[in-house]
Amino acid sequence: MTDQASNRRPRDADSWLPPDVATALVEHDQLAEARQLADHGDWHCSAPWRRTARAGAG
Repeated sequence: MTDQASNRRPRDADSWLPPDVATALVEHDQLAEARQLADHGDWHCSAPWRRTARAGAG
């Protein structure tokens, strides 16, 4: 498996950031970091990043 393919696999919950840390990334405008983690399967970053992206689009 290539590095690129392994980066796209969902990670298990043990390797995710805690939900409060993921939310803090978004609240402190660290959107690029939150999006990168979300793109790599971190659900706790994905949810707050998507909420912020939707709010900005409206």
